[in-house]
Amino acid sequence: MHELGHTLGLRHGGDQEDPSQPGRFNYKPNYFSVMNYSWCFPANWMPSADHRPGAQTWGQYFPDFSDRQLPTLRTSGLSERDGIQGQHNIWIPYGITPGSINCDSRVACTASQQESCVRLARFVGPVDWDNNCAQSPGMVPAVVNAINGTGAQLGDTLLGHNDWANLDYDFKDSANFADNAPAPLPPYSDINHDALAPFLGGETLATYRVFGGGCPGSQGNTITQAQSPPRLGDHFCWTFLHSPMTLRLS
Repeated sequence: MHELGHTLGLRHGGDQEDPSQPGRFNYKPNYFSVMNYSWCFPANWMPSADHRPGAQTWGQYFPDFSDRQLPTLRTSGLSERDGIQGQHNIWIPYGITPGSINCDSRVACTASQQESCVRLARFVGPVDWDNNCAQSPGMVPAVVNAINGTGAQLGDTLLGHNDWANLDYDFKDSANFADNAPAPLPPYSDINHDALAPFLGGETLATYRVFGGGCPGSQGNTITQAQSPPRLGDHFCWTFLHSPMTLRLS
């Protein structure tokens, strides 16, 4: 359904994207859609039957496109009192500042411990955006869309988006559409984890990016592992339909 959404004109941030930083809007807390990388496939922040995190199941809400535009979040100044202003009794992931101590896990947020850089917020009610373990008065700055090193920046404006109201069913008007010809390879492409699992030894890293070029001498549809076990930042050689690409775990 995520890939169908791309066909129908949706991006990972709804209608937001930054070609120079492809992952910048991938993890917006106020975008409750299967297009959001937080909700592409089951993860430990998805709700269980009793609405507790750790279920790693789709639950009752997904896969689905967003059905409403939630209020805008400005990372230069966020209201902890207002929070996300969502509509369900669930948990939503958001990023915290590298080097800070995660108020939930009490583990420092570091590049080698990416899971420690994610906290869970209630979709409805106050949110500790600045991760100081208390509700701060006024507005606080926090790059809450910075998960998995996606290029998010302080000052980003995160727009909510109603997917269902903005689907482009006549997608022939897309700039990437051409009769009988595929669009040029973008700077990166989604790739399904299940397709890679045999090559990655069952790793469950959330995001894979495919970059053009960089696969000398490879033949057929193959992935050549750069190192074992795979880690964030690893590169792989991947050739699909004789088009060489480099795969980086991110």
